[in-house]
Amino acid sequence: MPGKAMLLVWLVRSLPPHTSRDLPVYLPHGSPTVSRFMDVPHRYLTFQLVPGLEVVLLCGPNPSLQCLADELVTKFWQPLLDLLKACARASPRCLPPDISLAPGILG
Repeated sequence: MPGKAMLLVWLVRSLPPHTSRDLPVYLPHGSPTVSRFMDVPHRYLTFQLVPGLEVVLLCGPNPSLQCLADELVTKFWQPLLDLLKACARASPRCLPPDISLAPGILG
């Protein structure tokens, strides 16, 4: 199953960068059905926090992309954007230079 989940990650990496996306995704054993003949897809949402770093979310028909952008990105991730930008600049170590690790930790 983990290999199949990677298909969704590869999907996002194959697309050009966007600040947000709302893509329909049909899951063979998990998409809810409205009737016997019509499948309702899950939604695969992406939000770019900084260049090269996106948050992905798999959800049903609700809530709206804008609602999630306001709730998830603005309220939860906004306070961490400076740290995320510093981590992105510090690649490949992925830690800002002012954070020191204990000698027993490889980083």
